[in-house]
Amino acid sequence: MSQTHHGHVFEHQVLPASTPSIDHVRSMPGEARRPIGITMLTAAAAAIGVASLFEVGTWLGAPDIGSGSPMATVAGIVAVVLVNVAILEFIFAYGVWGLRTWATRLGAGATITAIGLTLLSAGRGSYEAHTLSLLLEIGTVWYLLSPRVQAVFRSHTGDGA
Repeated sequence: MSQTHHGHVFEHQVLPASTPSIDHVRSMPGEARRPIGITMLTAAAAAIGVASLFEVGTWLGAPDIGSGSPMATVAGIVAVVLVNVAILEFIFAYGVWGLRTWATRLGAGATITAIGLTLLSAGRGSYEAHTLSLLLEIGTVWYLLSPRVQAVFRSHTGDGA
């Protein structure tokens, strides 16, 4: 049955003018327009940055790591890397907010590093926090590397590429 000949209450015809396109994300005079998914990606990047900073505390403030031990050295190195990942995630959030093309590469690298560090930190802190953090990181990389999102960043005419 064709929607144009036998329309039902719950069926509707999608008009070409109402189909989503990449054109709606290009900057308009006076304001930047971005899809809601990109805005959520910005929030996810900031959340990953904050989570990385919390993970620093699980490494540096751990009562099971003796001062001066080899594990204390490892904990210090992991903490420094986590702080750097947090900084990169905040820069990534800024780049995503402005639809900067460099943000996709930076975000993929920083978030993949965060995934590795979250897995390394799995025995430290709460199980729920690590699970949530890991799901957020994997979802961020998956969404960021999806072809549609990549097309949005490539088509944006703003920029500092």
